Amino acid sequence: MDNIKLLNDFSNYLKMKGFSFQTIDSYKIDIIMFFKFIIKEKNWEIDINKISIFSLMQIKEKDIIDFLFYLNKKRCNGACTRNRKLASLKALYKWVEYKVPTYEKNPTKAILYNQKLYRLPKYLSVEQAKKLQTVFTKENCKYPEKNNAIITLLLSSGMRVSEICKINIENINLKDKTILIVGKGNRERTVYFSEYCKQQLLNYLELENKKNNEGNSGALFRNAKKERITPGGIREICKKAYKLIGLEDCGYTVHSLRHTAATIMYQTTNDILVVKEFLGHTTLISTQRYTHISNEEIKRATENNPLSQYPRKKKNKVKRKIGR
Repeated sequence: MDNIKLLNDFSNYLKMKGFSFQTIDSYKIDIIMFFKFIIKEKNWEIDINKISIFSLMQIKEKDIIDFLFYLNKKRCNGACTRNRKLASLKALYKWVEYKVPTYEKNPTKAILYNQKLYRLPKYLSVEQAKKLQTVFTKENCKYPEKNNAIITLLLSSGMRVSEICKINIENINLKDKTILIVGKGNRERTVYFSEYCKQQLLNYLELENKKNNEGNSGALFRNAKKERITPGGIREICKKAYKLIGLEDCGYTVHSLRHTAATIMYQTTNDILVVKEFLGHTTLISTQRYTHISNEEIKRATENNPLSQYPRKKKNKVKRKIGR
């Protein structure tokens, strides 16, 4: 993928526009998939590395629609995934327009995004979350301190997995229990973590300093190769954690920990604006999905509703005649 000059030029354009490295990598993967589809469908006798802007200018709106149909029917991609891949192609053709100002036949321009089916976020109970924070031990894991610290930080701060990967030790203020991060859209923000999370981090950092003696700088979390941990590495840690507490078949992901943190925060504060800042959202639209209330709370509120009290009929008392 790195050998395709067109994609390298496109990546530089996205960097100039302020896109995050994770988004750029995702876009490039989507576009590679589109290139492979087009080469096969249009019977192009061209190597994928030789695709140029001129090649892109030959693509029609129907080709884009056919690709989206292929994603839906052949790859069973949902609306969110198809929208993401369409966003990749729209960005690609914005770049083509930037490079060729006279180009006026953008094939993605009139194609609308699919309407998303929003589901309630999948989250863990407080009891499950507590178990997850201490699930790793020396008996079931090679790096229990690191793994427990990662899961606790995810649950305490509500950070995205990509944000966890970017943390450097010097970004952490243990006294104030804050971390300065660069989040989605390259926006800098301060996140907060709990006292319990602080203790987990201290345990982990103390152990790391004894092993490596590298000082207080560089990546906070590293993999077995001593390289900065990747989102895939954190996903594997969470996958194993769910398995250890018997939740491997429940559909939880690493992002479920962010949902859990946000849900508990909302149930604690009942303030959607606090949750918005906690998650680093730019608008309330994304945050409003966390205003859901648990079924038990709904049941309790329904039962306590004064209108739910069904009036009992008064029993007619039968007067007995008392014989003299």
